Amino acid sequence: MVYLLPFLTVLIWGGNAIVNKIASSIIEPSAMSFYRWRLPC
Repeated sequence: MVYLLPFLTVLIWGGNAIVNKIASSIIEPSAMSFYRWRLPC
């Protein structure tokens, strides 16, 4: 359990980086920033 939470954190951050790279070719960075602040997640 001690190693599970840091591992999940790395997976979430890594997944976020991959999604951002894919989305940056589809969505403008300024729009991505706007939606990140506008939409509650």
